[in-house]
Amino acid sequence: MPSAGLLSLPLELLDEVTDYIAASPQEILTLRCVNKALCSLVTPAAFRKIVVHTTDESAQGFLGLLVSTDIAKHVRVIQIVRDERFKRVGIRLRGVCFMLHLIPSLESLITFFPDEDASLKDPFSYNDDPTRYHFFQRDLLGGLACNPNPLPALRSLQIQVDNWFAYPDDLYVAAPFQRIVASLRDLRFLVQDTDYKSDLDHFPAEDFWPDVIWHRVLRPAVNLESLSMSCSLEFGSLIRLDLGSVTFPQLSSLSLSNLVWDDVRVDPQVVALEAEDFIVRHGKTLKKLELQSCTICVPRDRPTLVRSWAAVWSWFADELTELVDLVVEYNFNQRYICFLQEYGFDSNSVYSLRGTEEDTAALEALVMIVKGGKRGGVTSCDGD
Repeated sequence: MPSAGLLSLPLELLDEVTDYIAASPQEILTLRCVNKALCSLVTPAAFRKIVVHTTDESAQGFLGLLVSTDIAKHVRVIQIVRDERFKRVGIRLRGVCFMLHLIPSLESLITFFPDEDASLKDPFSYNDDPTRYHFFQRDLLGGLACNPNPLPALRSLQIQVDNWFAYPDDLYVAAPFQRIVASLRDLRFLVQDTDYKSDLDHFPAEDFWPDVIWHRVLRPAVNLESLSMSCSLEFGSLIRLDLGSVTFPQLSSLSLSNLVWDDVRVDPQVVALEAEDFIVRHGKTLKKLELQSCTICVPRDRPTLVRSWAAVWSWFADELTELVDLVVEYNFNQRYICFLQEYGFDSNSVYSLRGTEEDTAALEALVMIVKGGKRGGVTSCDGD
């Protein structure tokens, strides 16, 4: 039983207490029991973010919360996290996603698609276990795409931690799914290739990127302010992504990971890589840029580059006038690769390339410009 002193605290002080413990959901829930005034103050904070675990019990509990419109109206963020007891929760999980339209102020959905077991990547073994990952993904996205009402406040969709499996599905063309994508301000995802998986819906990443990611996700997402894209395979070269035909007028943060900038298709008279041009087109709005494990692919028999990283960095220095945060990380210091038909991408064959001598100096110059007093901000750069 709370003390009389706590019961008589002025509302201003109760408000301060609420803000102080806002990071602890359990303490907030406990304080709701103190008195009506405190309950009314802490209820929005207590239910602002709902965490749903991949268990029947958690999914059922979340559905129970939605019965109360007084609680549902306070939910801003839903995060779906993997429980150690993960299994296909089927109807209940799908029910969670079908009920999202009952949350009028939902702003952010954070979810994951679980990684497969390493043994499933063995091309010489057959295992139908990946079907449960497919069903998990389909349940979640299917529920999203089939909401009877749009989600007017949803601005952020994060498919994080693990993998968005490259399965084809008609749900991506559903009108509610397209409306949701069009309203997003923040989109982050990693696509996992599925070419090695079971006989259920083979759809390698090389098809998934142009058919789904570009056509059904990026093209309608015209309101994006933050975009993060990654793939389990090198994409942008063999896996085509038409960056030349998509622009986000409000894009301020961009992260690209494992992207191959294709020197092979570059016209020496034009010398501008598609990915490079995509970034520069956003030079008036882009404030943060992250490039992780990105490389330029050159033909095996070409001794001199058409386009070097030095030229890329110099162009960025001239055009990215609003940039205040730059992160460049190389995978084992790989900057250039070539494609060998029998082995795939390889960096060992490009050590003798001419025209790379100025790369480090040009990157350091870009770093100094971004760090300079004219732009301010903090810039981090890794890998020589």
